[in-house]
Amino acid sequence: ALVVLVVVTLKPSARCMAACNFSAGQLNNTNSSLLGPYDTAAIVTLRCNEDSYNVSGAFTRMCQANSSFSGAPLICALKRCANFNTSSAAVNVSEKAARSDLGYLSPGSRAAFSCLYGASPLGYSEWTCLDNTTWYANSSTFVDSETGMPAAPPYSAAHATVNGTTSFVCKLPPQLVTSTVNLTSNESDAHVTLLCSFRGIPEPTITWTAPNGTAAIGTVSQTPPSTLLISTSTLSFSNAQRIEGQYICSAANPSGTSNQSLPVQ
Repeated sequence: ALVVLVVVTLKPSARCMAACNFSAGQLNNTNSSLLGPYDTAAIVTLRCNEDSYNVSGAFTRMCQANSSFSGAPLICALKRCANFNTSSAAVNVSEKAARSDLGYLSPGSRAAFSCLYGASPLGYSEWTCLDNTTWYANSSTFVDSETGMPAAPPYSAAHATVNGTTSFVCKLPPQLVTSTVNLTSNESDAHVTLLCSFRGIPEPTITWTAPNGTAAIGTVSQTPPSTLLISTSTLSFSNAQRIEGQYICSAANPSGTSNQSLPVQ
């Protein structure tokens, strides 16, 4: 935070060694000789630099006889927009800083969101940091075809939060990544393990169907999405539980569904 001090002295009298309680950072690029000492009744007029704003405190303070300044210390902070939050690696962020020394949160900076992995974007995709330290949405190119509103709820697991509000969402129906059939055997029995991996936003729920159309019998496990947003489910069963034919793994999320057949002989 930066402060410029302008001093007007009235009635020179007893010296007043007053501490204004400014941190070193708040006094960057100011004339250190203005720190004091000040005469009693000296009036100090303060203002924030153009790239800062007043957080609290008095702009005008007087040196009092008790060697302290009247009023609360002026606190100035750099004008910075709040950082925006992204919930997933599927949301790509690109920034263009207005000032290299302050980064992309400085007024005049721009930020743009896009979706990876072929996901569909919804909501406000381009933003500008305003002088009042809030983000302004420049565009809402992507809207929900059903509601006509940007970033309509329910929000997916991949979204961006700007100014405290979810304002950009990525949606992706489940897409098959891989599927395998593995047969293991020992002296007493044989086991079959089926595996399906899907990518989807939000995380898809994966279920298994036996060749006879009923829920598959066996041990099912599903791992959380990886950093590449891939969810994996396995179905394991003994040879005695095996039903020959096509097992189906189905992945579903609010954006769509996907099915994959795995042959078991």
